Amino acid sequence: MRPWRESDIDALIAINDDPEVEANTSSVTLPYTREKAIEAFEKFARMTSDGTGVLRAWCLAGEDVPRGGVGLMMNPKDNHAELGYSTARTHRRGGYTTEACAAMLGWGFEDMRLHRVFARHFTYNPASERVMDKLGMRFEGVQREHGKKGDAYVDLCCHAILGREWREARTRT
Repeated sequence: MRPWRESDIDALIAINDDPEVEANTSSVTLPYTREKAIEAFEKFARMTSDGTGVLRAWCLAGEDVPRGGVGLMMNPKDNHAELGYSTARTHRRGGYTTEACAAMLGWGFEDMRLHRVFARHFTYNPASERVMDKLGMRFEGVQREHGKKGDAYVDLCCHAILGREWREARTRT
């Protein structure tokens, strides 16, 4: 994993200009244009500088082309963060997303000493739920009509893991 760079703009467009990414995220709309990618990079930089987020590109070993992104949106007051991620269509279902998210959780719990990390997915996205399960996150419930896609309100499933649970699971493996 590494910070996103301006030279990654085409990779970010390729990842996000995908109907499946758009259907399963609240922040991506199609077409995903160069202008939207530039806005995203500006947002990444703001979040990094003000301490409200850490967003990283992930690449395959030996490559430098981002195949996905992972981030923690921080809540310093409560010492927790929301985990978010996306993956290029060509690299889904290979365990890469789980690996990138696990690395980000390790950083959040070990280096940042976060107390809790949560993640949410639309109820119709079982692939994202599998990632959360593999990370050891516990299902906490459904937030009714908490998200919005277009004009429709949609339910979100919330999963979370505490720092102590993360550390305990790592000592058992």
